Amino acid sequence: MGTTTSGRHWPRIQVDEMNSEHIGKEIYLNDRQCDFLSVDYAGTTEDLICSAEALLRTKDYDAWHMAILSDIGPRTIRAKPKGYGWFTITEVL
Repeated sequence: MGTTTSGRHWPRIQVDEMNSEHIGKEIYLNDRQCDFLSVDYAGTTEDLICSAEALLRTKDYDAWHMAILSDIGPRTIRAKPKGYGWFTITEVL
């Protein structure tokens, strides 16, 4: 358990080491996906946080994206924006 400055405890989130091979890989979302998931397409501020399965349901991806997202499956990804729909995976939870 971690502790906040207020003394409250929260559970630590463990990165799924089975899928850590995907950290650093880039994924693309079109402008409609960004709108649907409430992230900025231009990629100025917000991290993308959602399950890989949710992304697969919103677009027909190419084989490269399908392989990454299918392997991650129901797990949640956090990805930093690079701009214009591109995000770099930083965590698989």
